[in-house]
Amino acid sequence: MVRVSGVALGLLAALSWGIADFLARFASRAFGAYRAQFYSTFVGLAALTVALLTTGEFSRFGAYDSPSAWTWAVVCAALISVASLAFFQAFGQGVLALVSPIVASYGAVTALLAWWSGESLTVRTGIGLACVLVGIVLSAIPGRAAPGEPKSAGSAWLSPGVIWAVCAAWVYGIAFYLLGAHVTPDLGGLTSIWISRLLGPFALAFIARAANEPLGPVPRGRAGWALVGVGGLATLASVATAFGLGRGEDAVVTVLGSMSTVVTVLLALVVLRERLARHQWLGALVTLAGILLVEG
Repeated sequence: MVRVSGVALGLLAALSWGIADFLARFASRAFGAYRAQFYSTFVGLAALTVALLTTGEFSRFGAYDSPSAWTWAVVCAALISVASLAFFQAFGQGVLALVSPIVASYGAVTALLAWWSGESLTVRTGIGLACVLVGIVLSAIPGRAAPGEPKSAGSAWLSPGVIWAVCAAWVYGIAFYLLGAHVTPDLGGLTSIWISRLLGPFALAFIARAANEPLGPVPRGRAGWALVGVGGLATLASVATAFGLGRGEDAVVTVLGSMSTVVTVLLALVVLRERLARHQWLGALVTLAGILLVEG
């Protein structure tokens, strides 16, 4: 059986999350954060259910006899639901080039926790991860506004959505660390994410009711297809990350996965015809250099 490397899983997560983030910008602004997350989660649940049926994972549920792993899985499901809501709030309220790299910094949180728990990193891998993080920041820092374009008011760090983005990064980072440390070694990657997608709508419905936020009507139209893309691609990214965790490569998988913001910026360049500044091009090159160091 071919073993997929942590680098490959991290890059797959980055590509999937990068496209999903780009689509989330439109979905969250069209339907609101609560509705966007609620219905995109159902898409991911359906996709994972098919995967579990195809792989025969459902038939092995009875063999999972670790109460602590199931408990941690529920905790992680709640954390991911909270992080996802903060993510949609950030992308619905904030500027894409600003909130995307902040959310993507969840990898640094997981890496920090992995190092704190005793995971060792080689010097070359450490330098590579540092390059990836620096490249992410450089590639997503907004450039100067062109002549005639309106300037943003106030400090960039006080822009709408920033606090939500910081919350999403920290909660995602903690959730993925806990998945790798306490869940995926016993329950596996697919099962862990499936539990998260199954319990997510219930957690969100509770939060929405407390916040008096409606979850209806069901999204329709062209923007509704964006939700399908968000749910499917985000689930693929989560599965790739979950498979990479718990194998001694937690920092590599999660930090490479945080490269999704580079994918998002490139999509903004091609689809929305946004221009990259020199420091953003430098960021892309530094990120690629970091990947080569990690692979080596």
